[in-house]
Amino acid sequence: MIFTSFWISNLGRSSNWIFEFLFPSLFALVVSIAQWDIKNHFKKSNQQLGYKILPSHKKLVMILAVLIIFVIFYYFNYLSKNGGEHRLAVSLLFSIFSSLAIFISLYLDRLRPALQTEVMDSVNNRYLVIMGSIIGLMLVYQVNADISLHWFTSEGYKNLVETYQKTSNAPQIVKSFLALSASMSPILAPIQFIFETLAAFCLFLGIFRIPMYWLTTGLLGLLMIIEFGVPAQWPPTPQSPVNWLWELMLPTSVLLICSVHASAQFFCTQSHRERWLGTQLFSELSLSTKTLVISLLIVIFGIAFAQSTASHIVGTVLSTTLLFSISLFLIMIIIDPIRAKKRSSSGTVVKDLDLDIV
Repeated sequence: MIFTSFWISNLGRSSNWIFEFLFPSLFALVVSIAQWDIKNHFKKSNQQLGYKILPSHKKLVMILAVLIIFVIFYYFNYLSKNGGEHRLAVSLLFSIFSSLAIFISLYLDRLRPALQTEVMDSVNNRYLVIMGSIIGLMLVYQVNADISLHWFTSEGYKNLVETYQKTSNAPQIVKSFLALSASMSPILAPIQFIFETLAAFCLFLGIFRIPMYWLTTGLLGLLMIIEFGVPAQWPPTPQSPVNWLWELMLPTSVLLICSVHASAQFFCTQSHRERWLGTQLFSELSLSTKTLVISLLIVIFGIAFAQSTASHIVGTVLSTTLLFSISLFLIMIIIDPIRAKKRSSSGTVVKDLDLDIV
């Protein structure tokens, strides 16, 4: 609710990307629905501490993980210039409190009950794909926005990359890469347009997850590093506030988790249908959960449509994004019966004879 209020109150501001606060809102919403589904569908009792995250908890592994997270968070926040003149202190405090919170969560994991493997697989298969679909929705919007701003043309792409090169606080090797990319704009602009369009469709629909998840994770990670210290307002000015670190770090982290999970699922099944189309998302949802999901989607689309007239460009982009996203959501529902059925409690997979015959 907090991030949703931030998102609504900042809509239409030139210095705010529409998904800056929408991402944490939607990801938190998906986690809440997943918890609802566990309680309602699998009749699990309410657990105030949640459910077990990791299968084992070796102290050395926990300490190393916390130290690595501390270094990454500190370095990334320092490069992003979040905190302004006090970014050194802000980066240090941010890293300390984040690492401490993660360590406490891992420690409390010892006290959390473990979900049955069947329940965990069902929840992960469904809701991680939905999180990937949210990132696909962002790509649908971004492709439309970039087209309206002519950033996929050779000249527009070159100007965009050169602006990033001048304003970014990324490492020098990244700036050298940007200089090379600007010189190759006639080639790279159409390639990036084709890839982002394919990634938008595949992520939204949850198909061909292995290649698209990993490639898009790499793209988002690269964009995250490129945007370190870049002014949030476009065109950038020295007085503009810089981009928020978690603007792209959050979706990159979420999609990385989705990629790892999709890879594990890919190699754990022999079903070609499950590997490339995934498992059914909606067939086993309870009626109350389906009603909740549909109601929330209607509210989200209604708010976005009501705000789509903020300005001429943004309104056009949002209107086009709504049209594409609603169409893709209908396609997602239509192709759901074609996806593989979920695994049984014994771990076997229902064979799809028409697709899985070698």
